[in-house]
Amino acid sequence: MLRGRERGFSLIELLIVIAILGVLLGIAIPALGSYAQESRLNKAARQIKANIQLARLKAVTSNFRVAFTYNLGSGGASDTFQISGSEHNGGGSLQPWEDINGNGVNDGLGDNDGNAANGLGRTELYSSALRVDDCSFGTDGISTLPNGSSDLSPGSPITMTFDPKGDVTSDYAGNCISLENSVKMIEAVCVYQGGYTRLFKWQANGSWQEIF
Repeated sequence: MLRGRERGFSLIELLIVIAILGVLLGIAIPALGSYAQESRLNKAARQIKANIQLARLKAVTSNFRVAFTYNLGSGGASDTFQISGSEHNGGGSLQPWEDINGNGVNDGLGDNDGNAANGLGRTELYSSALRVDDCSFGTDGISTLPNGSSDLSPGSPITMTFDPKGDVTSDYAGNCISLENSVKMIEAVCVYQGGYTRLFKWQANGSWQEIF
């Protein structure tokens, strides 16, 4: 019995398939690019949040004041941040003039010999500056920060200082680090009373959404 000729794809059918694949790729590639940019922004924001939390933890566990400092880049330089603070180490007695936690009250009890060498030494908790990649401080297109503050133009550096109880004081009323990437995506890390941090994302509908 004779078999019929096996039929393959015609040139027109192949062109149609290629055209469909082209359309799908045209949709998928920009979406993947947008996802990658958002992912890098979120990674940077979470790094900021983690280091603010680390500064608070250092303050509570060491019983000293610890500062998180965010430096706004200029002249094309990247933003940077760092944690700074010091704690006592070694033996000896605190001197009367020593203010351990920086609250303006002398905490030391003297040994009456006036020898400053008896004071406990200090060691830096953490002082290296880290660079913020793929984004920088920015507030384009927003009117208020997640905490309701309309202070969108802080001076540099932004300093948030934690005391041994974990409470925070800041020289910036906004009390948020708002990060913006090249395509105007924005995420903000805000520090609230008690030193607690929350992370937010600016949405297309003009509102903030907390992300976890």
